[in-house]
Amino acid sequence: MIVVGAARSRRQTPSFRLLAVWIALLALAQICDVITTGADMARGGVEGNVLVGTLLGMGGLGLVFVLKLALVGAMAIVSLLVQLYAMRNPGRASEQAYHFVWRALQLSVVGLLVVAVHNTALLAVIN
Repeated sequence: MIVVGAARSRRQTPSFRLLAVWIALLALAQICDVITTGADMARGGVEGNVLVGTLLGMGGLGLVFVLKLALVGAMAIVSLLVQLYAMRNPGRASEQAYHFVWRALQLSVVGLLVVAVHNTALLAVIN
């Protein structure tokens, strides 16, 4: 007997290795953002993000770099905790929470890479 629609495929949580790759990509994207921001500012560019501009005024690129890496560490911890929770407590709510964090991680990487490319293009215009 075949029952159509009775068995619903569950989305699998990505492996720890894949999660580590995306965390590493996030760290690299953050580093690229800091490097390109520093290069633009060295040639007369101005930071467009008010919060980052304030941090740059308080502690320079070093402070921004440390805070960005701390955010990467926080995202890694949250991602691991949510993944462990989803594995130990299978269900719709834990699965949705995990996939939300997973997509937020991926969107963060893509967004930061767009910013780094924009900073690089701005550097070409400044020179």
